[in-house]
Amino acid sequence: KENDSIGRINLTYNVSDDKMVYFTWSEGYRPGGINRRPDAGEYISDFLTNWEAGWKTQWLDNTLQWNGAVFFEEWDDFQVSFQGGNGITQVANGPTAEITGIESQFLWSATDSLRLSASFTWIDSELQDDYGPNADGTSLAPAGTSLPVTADLKANAVARYSFPVSDFDGHF
Repeated sequence: KENDSIGRINLTYNVSDDKMVYFTWSEGYRPGGINRRPDAGEYISDFLTNWEAGWKTQWLDNTLQWNGAVFFEEWDDFQVSFQGGNGITQVANGPTAEITGIESQFLWSATDSLRLSASFTWIDSELQDDYGPNADGTSLAPAGTSLPVTADLKANAVARYSFPVSDFDGHF
């Protein structure tokens, strides 16, 4: 049985009709539980505290949109899922991790028919403490290790051209 509370504060400021900045502090959690394999034990709730500052803007007569944010997160007792004995998924708690990052998105309607967009996220994540002992007493993941399944950089770019095809809308 666990008992706690979470909160959120969000402040926004409209710099102009087409530019806004914001700051958010928020908390979140995932409840703990019991593993499907009884000998695997229980896991506790994990908690995330997030500090984020960002912007939402429009430029060039509202044909260009540029949004983004910088953030810092502290993730306590994060839950890690992995394949345990007999192929049964198990959940365990990790130590505290810190995550720092920036994300940004651009969308430009270059013409009525051509739309260009791009976005990226850069993340620096690391464990603040060692995670779990190996059989020889060394750490499975020492402090400073990046979080699993977390890319340092993710990015994409899309160009879409729309055109009529008989009575239909075509694009490439």
